[in-house]
Amino acid sequence: MAHSLKNSVSKRLSLYDFNEERFVMINLQKMAGLKVLLVENDRQIREALTKALLDEGCLLHSVRSVAGGLSHLKEGSFDVIISDFSLPGIDGFEFLKIANRYCPESIKIMVAAYGDVDPMSKVFKCGIDDVIEKPFPYESLLYTISKHLVNRGYREKVSPNKLDKEI
Repeated sequence: MAHSLKNSVSKRLSLYDFNEERFVMINLQKMAGLKVLLVENDRQIREALTKALLDEGCLLHSVRSVAGGLSHLKEGSFDVIISDFSLPGIDGFEFLKIANRYCPESIKIMVAAYGDVDPMSKVFKCGIDDVIEKPFPYESLLYTISKHLVNRGYREKVSPNKLDKEI
């Protein structure tokens, strides 16, 4: 899990990556213009994530149901698809498997409560790029998106900055 400090003036996010044991700097301005589909049935979570993604300049389609998500998938492609695991009808895992057929190039992220997703190897074999465990600060979602953008070459890589851990 990453802890964050956000500097609103420079629009950079400093996150401590416990796997890498260092701080990583992410330039959030690189997210402007990303086309994002968010499928979340919990109104409060959907509204909070919608605000965060819109604040970063993403072109967002936010829906509360699998049917709404499928409708948007049929209409066009997305850079990022985010889905809750616990959705009525089919779960987020199945939705993202379907999304992978429509948008194989998109980054697919599932949001799940602790213990919802098992085994993780099954998730990654089906084209889901990452899972974020609830509850999480929205900066974790922004970091996850940025990390996958860098890995896929969508955006310029921001050099990691080894900052003092006592910031």
